[in-house]
Amino acid sequence: MNHCIEAAQTPTKQQRAQQRAERTRQTLYDFDKLPDCARVPEAVVCALYDISRDTAWVRVKAGLIPAPIKQGNTTRWVVGDLRAALAR
Repeated sequence: MNHCIEAAQTPTKQQRAQQRAERTRQTLYDFDKLPDCARVPEAVVCALYDISRDTAWVRVKAGLIPAPIKQGNTTRWVVGDLRAALAR
């Protein structure tokens, strides 16, 4: 097996960041179509509220943003909870 081919197929750090940003944009675009039980990552929450990660956690602790749930090694927010909080 040619290791150069494998290395070329592995995305760079910048490519991974671009992929995450594109997924976030797509999730925001489709947010109204998502079921209430869907779960979204921190980046989507920050984009919805137009805030930084630190501000998001401060607002979670203050009860202004719903608390996330732990899902394996990741933290996710329930879309229905976010919709309800945004409607307030």
